[in-house]
Amino acid sequence: MYSTEPKLQYFAYDVGRFDFRSIYAAHLAEAIGCPAPEEFHKYIPADRMPTHPVEGTAHTYGHDILYAIDPQFRQAGIVPAKDRGFLTMYREFMRWFEKEIVG
Repeated sequence: MYSTEPKLQYFAYDVGRFDFRSIYAAHLAEAIGCPAPEEFHKYIPADRMPTHPVEGTAHTYGHDILYAIDPQFRQAGIVPAKDRGFLTMYREFMRWFEKEIVG
């Protein structure tokens, strides 16, 4: 029988070494003048907010802003993409994750 009991596990990691938040904060501040990632939704113009569920690949104004964090992401170019080191850090994080957590 299938158990519906949640089996989430939480692992700590070095947020100083893998500081994704700071990368996104700098990106959002420069791209759209958003002072903090928690405020991002307030910086999306009302006429650009989705009015229905988005299916498939997320091609919304908000996603386009987020994906501009690295030129390797495909996005529409609402803001110019800039290499902020996000994917380099993500790849390093995944190597750490595989070694330390997955084993």
